[in-house]
Amino acid sequence: MSTTPAESPPGRGRPKDPQREAKARDSLLKAAAKLLKTKSYTDISIRELGAEAKLNSAMISYYFGSKEDLFFQVLKRGIGDEAFQTLGRLGADPTVAPLEKLQTLIRTFVCLHHDHPWISRLIIDQVVLQQGKLRRLFIQNIVRKNEAMIRGLIEELVQCGEFREDLDIEYARTSLISLLAFPFVAAPMLKDAVDFDLYRMDVEPWVRHTFTLFIAGCAAAPQLREDG
Repeated sequence: MSTTPAESPPGRGRPKDPQREAKARDSLLKAAAKLLKTKSYTDISIRELGAEAKLNSAMISYYFGSKEDLFFQVLKRGIGDEAFQTLGRLGADPTVAPLEKLQTLIRTFVCLHHDHPWISRLIIDQVVLQQGKLRRLFIQNIVRKNEAMIRGLIEELVQCGEFREDLDIEYARTSLISLLAFPFVAAPMLKDAVDFDLYRMDVEPWVRHTFTLFIAGCAAAPQLREDG
């Protein structure tokens, strides 16, 4: 029985085919994301990636430079460039109420991690517990890029009077990130320790809970009306 040979990188002097290269890159990204659903990053070999994508494993180096760079692109795609671009446009829209922006931010984050459990596992494995290239790429290109958006939104909520004037922006930003990330990063421990499985829950009740909890800690005190 004949088999289709794995595609290899184009030889020196061979003209490039943009469509073919885009297809090969996409195949590698999809193969990596598929393998992450059942295996850890460290357990996935270059050879296994090539076999899953039906490509020569040398294509990983050719198109991405390294395994770390490939998986960073997988993580970036999984987290959703489009989602964060939408949040960025929303954040700059003066016609949208700041509290609505906050709820959209929370919903976007929760849905991404709820629908793609491998994202949190990869973050734990290679960002929280390791000091390698993937961690640096994640912090520089995802965390720092979106930290400014979160900070700006909290400052806007203070300026419009929804949050109290003496709110510490650094503390509030860190608290929001913790509320969003901890339930997913700690999901295996929470499931074993207290039988709490966020992945089996509906998203919207958790979004409302997180939104309400954060608002309660940051909201400005209600103005007392003077009678007479």
